[in-house]
Amino acid sequence: MSWFSRRKPRRGELSDEVGIIRSGVQRSPGMGALSEALARRRVGSILDLGASRNENLVYLGQYCSNIVIHDVVGARGEALAAPRASLFQIHPESLALDAGPGFDVILLWDLLHYVERARAGAFAARLAELARPDALVLLLAAAATPIPLTPIRFKILDRDHLLYEVANERRDPAPRLTPRQVERLMERFCPVRSFQLRNGLQEFLFRYEGTAEPAAEAGPVEEEEPRQQKVKQPGDWY
Repeated sequence: MSWFSRRKPRRGELSDEVGIIRSGVQRSPGMGALSEALARRRVGSILDLGASRNENLVYLGQYCSNIVIHDVVGARGEALAAPRASLFQIHPESLALDAGPGFDVILLWDLLHYVERARAGAFAARLAELARPDALVLLLAAAATPIPLTPIRFKILDRDHLLYEVANERRDPAPRLTPRQVERLMERFCPVRSFQLRNGLQEFLFRYEGTAEPAAEAGPVEEEEPRQQKVKQPGDWY
């Protein structure tokens, strides 16, 4: 029995392009898992760190009326489609917003790719400061596939599909954020589900369960251990 079943792709979907991140409709089992969890719990607030999209507001609005949009990329005032010679850079200071009592859901999208490795620990620690106990975090990360030089814009089409908007066609070598590295980076969060996508991205759903350390004390992303050591197997394939 094949791991992947043949089906007619949705309009605009590029499901046959394995290991290539392009604009178009893509399946999102991570969004499906998040939606399933939200349907079973009371949600007071949601933080979306991506661009403001009416589709996202409408979809998330069925679970929560308090949705905060904090466009980490847009706050820089840069045009994503403009020619670039290097990877877009995000700093922990980009998360300087008033969390109030904290958020129940955080949509991180693919922003981990664009944080300096030496400051990724501080970025993750700041996420913990923004989260309420039992909060859920959805993020995407690449282990091997090259990534766009600027972050992807995401639109939620339904509980199982996202529309990717890739503004810059140039690619950077993969950041190699393996499942083990992502879990170490998100050390204050407990992994709930993980999914390997055909386009080379991984989707992770985390739950906040710890006490946040001051962001300044958090360290960089640790390098992967030698291959001969046992590595945790990735989650479901989609």
